[in-house]
Amino acid sequence: MKKFKFLAPLGAALLLSSCSPFNSHWAATIFVHSNTSHHAIMDFAEFEGLMVFNLSAEDEDHSVLKYSLTLDEGAFNISYAYSKEEIYELRKIGARTNAEDLVEALPKLGDVYLLVESVGKAKHGCFEFDLVDQSALLIPIGK
Repeated sequence: MKKFKFLAPLGAALLLSSCSPFNSHWAATIFVHSNTSHHAIMDFAEFEGLMVFNLSAEDEDHSVLKYSLTLDEGAFNISYAYSKEEIYELRKIGARTNAEDLVEALPKLGDVYLLVESVGKAKHGCFEFDLVDQSALLIPIGK
């Protein structure tokens, strides 16, 4: 019985680590990040490296990628991908950036990997990504 208690967590760890084709690698100070199936955020004082977020565009209600980016110093390349063969550039940002935008319809449904990679060391940034329903973005007439 003791063997199974050790092997079960090991097997689960191996299974979970093999799910994503991308691996995060970073060094940061005062770094907060969160990732759910439809929302990802990272907020930092200093960051250098690659952060990979995994979102799920499982239906048409979650097929629009909305994002907000703020950065004081440094530069980032931000992409989204479905696999190592299907990587799409989302945006390159530099110092003193404050931007909001959206990708109106992702090319396909399923797991979407956000690749947020710094070009050297970056300072004071906050990036937020949401998968939302396109109808939620419509502005009512008369408002």
